[in-house]
Amino acid sequence: MSLRKIYLLLASVGFSLFALVLYFENLVHNPQPTIDEEDAYNLDGWKPALTPKGATDWRVLMAVTVSEVPKGDDTDYIPTYTPEIKALNHQRIKLNGYMIPLQTDDEQTHFVLMAYPHSCPFHMPGGPGAYVEVKTDFPVTFTYDTVLIEGYFQVHDSPQNGVLYSLTAGQHIK
Repeated sequence: MSLRKIYLLLASVGFSLFALVLYFENLVHNPQPTIDEEDAYNLDGWKPALTPKGATDWRVLMAVTVSEVPKGDDTDYIPTYTPEIKALNHQRIKLNGYMIPLQTDDEQTHFVLMAYPHSCPFHMPGGPGAYVEVKTDFPVTFTYDTVLIEGYFQVHDSPQNGVLYSLTAGQHIK
């Protein structure tokens, strides 16, 4: 190895070490703010719907992880559910959230319930675990406020159209 190559190698290693020292020195003098568990669910100033007594907390549902698995020219999205989520499958639960209507009337029997207020039609805050497809036995009047729905919760092992959870035989709890 020539003297020039050795010099360049030492110079690049030295520069890298110098950059690391500056980075860590900056962290010591300017520590990064920590995010507590509560703030982790407050996205861009939005807070999830409150959890009334006896209702399921959205954090439980949002604990799902989704893996991308290439399948030819396409990609499959495979959810991995926590034991806590699996325990809710086929159970009657209460869930408080924000409605996204799927019908044209003010009275809805099929809608999406979300953990966060809807702010953008192209982005669902909180990820795929932050919304549930709901089908009710009786119409629920659309509102921008939260609604408390009780029904049979279902976890989808092979989610179609990105829907991981659904709630059927739903009823609006007043």
